[in-house]
Parts: sequence; structure tokens; C-alpha cells
Amino acid sequence: MPPSFKKLKLSYEYHKIDLAEIKVEFEKRKKNFTKAYKEFHNNLPPSMQEVVDKQLGDLNRSQPPASPTPPASAPAISSETRQLFKEIAKHVHPDKHVLRDSPYQKEMAILFKRAQQFAVDGNWLELHVIAEDLGLELPDPAEDKLQNIHNKINSMCEEVETVKTTVAWRWGELQHTEEKTIAMQQYYTHLFGIT
Repeated sequence: MPPSFKKLKLSYEYHKIDLAEIKVEFEKRKKNFTKAYKEFHNNLPPSMQEVVDKQLGDLNRSQPPASPTPPASAPAISSETRQLFKEIAKHVHPDKHVLRDSPYQKEMAILFKRAQQFAVDGNWLELHVIAEDLGLELPDPAEDKLQNIHNKINSMCEEVETVKTTVAWRWGELQHTEEKTIAMQQYYTHLFGIT
């Protein structure tokens, strides 16, 4: 395995973990921001609450109803991905382990389901990781696979940056209650023209 592929895999794993942690933190910040938003609204004088509620009502009425999103079509599974899954399935398919003890059967069944989902998703890299963990001999990845991993890393980085530009994230960065109160006032002023 080329050293650059090892580094690329580690970078992918790092960014995958980073994104997962950011998503968890973002959910906490959204929850806290929503709570503070509602508290701020409830502390407004009744006349200002009416202005906000009217603007929100007008906004909701002016938006067309959401059209149903068609289900995403499954990505085309490359022959390399299919072949890698078949090789993994030879080792972890539940039918191969019927005479083994129950915990091992369960472990292999879970691993098989994960590999199956990665194959359906066209996630060659995650299948590659499973194959390596099983000790399977693997050829060096093709250039298109390396480029695909680079693209996934870039996509994860963009998603992290998008989250970090949200109001809820930035509000969560503030340390002091006074800063958060001022930021919420500015947010209301920006959205509703309330000072």
C-alpha cells in the first residue's frame, strides 16, 4: 500500500470523526440557541411580540408548501466495489458461521450488514477498511479511488465550515451571558427590525 494512501485514509478517518463531533455539538448549540431565542421572544414587550409573530406568520404564508422530495437513487456500484464486497462476504456471511458460537455469529452478521450497506452506498473506502481488518490481501487502489477519497474529505471539510457559519454555532461560541444577550438582540434587529 503506498504511503500516500495510508495518509489519505488517516486523513479521511480524522475528518469523518471531526464531522461527527461537530454535528453532535451543533445539535446542542441549536437546542440552546432555540431556547434562548424563545426566552428572548417571551421577554419582549407584548407589542413587539405581536410584530415578530405577524412577520413570522406572513413569512410562513408566503412560502409555498414543500414538495415531496423524490427518493435518492442508489449510486451505481463500481465493479471494484462489488468485487471487494464479494470478497468480504466470503469471510463474514452469516451462513459461513452457523457452527460458531453465538457472539461470533452476531459479530459476523453485524459486519456483513455494515459491508452490505457500504456496498449499496458505493463506499469503496469503508469496504477497504473492513477488508484490511479481516487481513485480506488487497491491490493498491486506483487513481480514481484516491481522487474519490480526496473529494469526500473536501466535502466533509465544506460541511464543517458551513455549520460553523450558522448563527447557532457562532452564538454558542460566545462565552459570557451579556455577549449572548447582545447577539440575540442584534439577531432580532436583523430579522425583524426590532431595536
